[in-house]
Amino acid sequence: MQKRSKDFYRLMSHLLHSQNLDKGINEVLKEAMEKLGGDRAFIFSYDYENKVQNCIYEVVSISELAEIEDLQAVPFEATPWWNEQIISDNPIVVHKLEDLPPQAASEYEILKEQNIKSILVEPLLINGIIWGYVGIDFVKDYDSLDDIAIQWFVQIAGILSLSIQLRMSQKADEIKRNELIAAKEKAEELNLLISSFIANVNHEIRTPLNSIVSFSELLIQTDDYQERKEFYSIVKRNSEWLARIVTELLNLSKIESGTMEYKEVPTDINAVCYDIVFLSRLKSKQGVEIHFDKSLQECIVMTDTQRVQQVISNLLNNAIKFTREGEIRVGYDLLPDNILKIYVKDTGIGIEEKDQERIFARLVKLNRDISGWGLGLHICKSIVEELGGTIGVESKIGEGSCFWFTIPVK
Repeated sequence: MQKRSKDFYRLMSHLLHSQNLDKGINEVLKEAMEKLGGDRAFIFSYDYENKVQNCIYEVVSISELAEIEDLQAVPFEATPWWNEQIISDNPIVVHKLEDLPPQAASEYEILKEQNIKSILVEPLLINGIIWGYVGIDFVKDYDSLDDIAIQWFVQIAGILSLSIQLRMSQKADEIKRNELIAAKEKAEELNLLISSFIANVNHEIRTPLNSIVSFSELLIQTDDYQERKEFYSIVKRNSEWLARIVTELLNLSKIESGTMEYKEVPTDINAVCYDIVFLSRLKSKQGVEIHFDKSLQECIVMTDTQRVQQVISNLLNNAIKFTREGEIRVGYDLLPDNILKIYVKDTGIGIEEKDQERIFARLVKLNRDISGWGLGLHICKSIVEELGGTIGVESKIGEGSCFWFTIPVK
């Protein structure tokens, strides 16, 4: 008796000072199994939400007796008598498997399949709730346990309950610590994004503004018709650029504040695409052809015309920026379930696979040498999702990209 008491306090001290509680729990299970002459020691946890029990710790005398992989998500209904005993905080002591009561017929079959001759199980109570149970299986021979040995095992179960509670607390602290680290990193990243955004806005606005001011002065000073025409063209182009910047900033502000307005009206997709393609041809690079693939003679859907125009224009402007030669095609396909898929396909530089998901995030700019600061695609994504659709891209480096978005046909 005195020796068992010493064992109890030694094991408790070992667990409380263990740097690795999982390892410590396994060591206690192993010692309990060996001292009681068992062949397998285990701990199960209850998942009350899903009504299953899972073996989370197991030690065995020989590897052939391992069962942990087959003892996951065991339904409560598979062991009704067993669970009734455990949840009622009653130990299960079966010196001979044949001694199980008639109402434990399903438990008998499960234990018999594992070649179990005797079994000792004690509920684990944590924070006033039956959390699970710990047990010892006897496979090679029947047990020879007396009341003192069983009482010692009950004390060991108490130690394990305390250790598991401590492990859960450590895990919760670790989760909170990781959440705090993640929040700190996110805040730092946001600060960098804001700084980058302000710097980019400053650069993007000053560049066209400087051109407008400089060439407007030159426009007044020169009498040469060709120069005036060229200067006017430069001023006009930079004014349009500046207007796009302001529009994107306003759109971002509306999206972030949830004040972007959407109005569903009958929208002629053929007319929308044709107008955008016609205007884009005027500013496309030499050697790049822009085509409209008309799929249906008539395609009228209930959606927000202005927002659809905005998304197609943005995708087409991006395609023009990144396509040096070849062609750009704008078109649509009517998919099953009344879904319209609109696409802008180019023969441009393409996008690496690792970047294809993140380009729709805010302030993501893959090419620093080209104007813009990474708002366009984020705005497109927000608009498309508000319209009830999705947006994506398929691309290969050096072969081009196909940006697409869907809208429901109403």
